[in-house]
Amino acid sequence: MNIKYLSNNDIENLESLRLPDNISNSESDIFLFKNNKEIDVLKRIYFFDKNKYDNKIRTLLSVENYTHIIPNYFIKPKYFVMYDNFIQYWASQYINNFNLKKTLDDDNLSFEKKKSYLKKIGIILEEMNWIRKSTHLKDFYIGDLHEDNFLVDLQGNLMVCDIDSIKINGNKSPVSKYINPFALFSRAGVNKYMEDKSNNRVGDYIINQNTDLYCYNIILLNFIFGCKVNDISVKDFYDFLNIMDSTNVDYRLIEIFNKLISEEDNSNPYNFIDSIDYRDVMKIRTKRIGR
Repeated sequence: MNIKYLSNNDIENLESLRLPDNISNSESDIFLFKNNKEIDVLKRIYFFDKNKYDNKIRTLLSVENYTHIIPNYFIKPKYFVMYDNFIQYWASQYINNFNLKKTLDDDNLSFEKKKSYLKKIGIILEEMNWIRKSTHLKDFYIGDLHEDNFLVDLQGNLMVCDIDSIKINGNKSPVSKYINPFALFSRAGVNKYMEDKSNNRVGDYIINQNTDLYCYNIILLNFIFGCKVNDISVKDFYDFLNIMDSTNVDYRLIEIFNKLISEEDNSNPYNFIDSIDYRDVMKIRTKRIGR
């Protein structure tokens, strides 16, 4: 990957990219950088943990090595930025966008449009599965899959961001927002989500198709029920599915949700998202709140 060398003046003039208040970002600083006639986004790579730093660099180099395989809706790195004798930033193209979480919360956006974005996530995961099966890139997962890590550009295209946290080509499994020891599946005592025992850090799990699909299903359930489903009790989870079962939502979708806290492999629900109707969602949310 190309490396740019920035001066002290360049660093001092970087403009912080302000994120919406409802977007979590605890692991990096993000800046705008005017690069000739273009504007790039610079993301700082913290050096407080050498193993984590090295893993970020390895991840980004792997993305570059497989850029001919990885679809263009992944926001890919353009170059590294060297400052003070080591790589401190990586750059990507700046795109005018809205975060998916903000998009799903937008009362002015149609219900059908929101469903289309949720369905697109499933299509992306299906295409990644095809890549794993049909190319030599056998280890390729989003890993830290949640609403904040998708962007919608001004043309309505859905893109995957936070590319330095993906699972690729044997790198270290990243910590995921929805895959942790306190998640719904953990409280249910499910064993198919396997902890990574290679070090002593809490919250590391082996990233695979089951974990990506778990996170995707949680995003979908968050939207349907209007709450943080990963934080509810196991009893409430089943109660919520019983509420859904009284609507016109396709029973096969409910069966897929049931798999999340069983030992059966998870399934991709995108084919059944069209069965979700606005009136059903309002009925589900009203019954949930009224319980």
